[in-house]
Amino acid sequence: TEAIADGRVPARAVHNDTKLNNLLFDRRSDRPICVIDLDTCMAGSSLFDFGDLARNTSVPTPEDELELERVRVDRALFTALVEGYLEGAGGVLTAAELDLFPLAPRVFALTLGVRFLADYLRGDTYFRIHRPAHNLERARAQFQIVRKMEEGEGWMRDIVDSVRRRVFA
Repeated sequence: TEAIADGRVPARAVHNDTKLNNLLFDRRSDRPICVIDLDTCMAGSSLFDFGDLARNTSVPTPEDELELERVRVDRALFTALVEGYLEGAGGVLTAAELDLFPLAPRVFALTLGVRFLADYLRGDTYFRIHRPAHNLERARAQFQIVRKMEEGEGWMRDIVDSVRRRVFA
């Protein structure tokens, strides 16, 4: 947020809720044809969109996974996501944004984990729950994602840098 506040990272029009279920797919080709759920679009940062998408898409376990040892960041999914995002960005991303891409998903996992925990402590008034302690379980899974992303920061950075060199060469 400091990089955004001091102008090193530009404000952009962003979706703010990037995930696969906010894409409409063509039934015949299985290719995405448009973005939906546009009520969250506003000024923000590409780091918000990439961070939330990578947090959501590169972790193949459910958001409320109970067996925390199963929570991991999938390198192949993360690589494909970085490749697709950077190819689709059309070269508009700045060096400062790309430098922060490996950190953005971890920040989003931490933020969401804190939000789940706070909601649990407030009596589950914001997020819909499906069982007692559901938000606590979600918080634990998000904090495990943070741990896994901290452990994988080196390879995540290597992937972003490698794709960046290839796409913007």
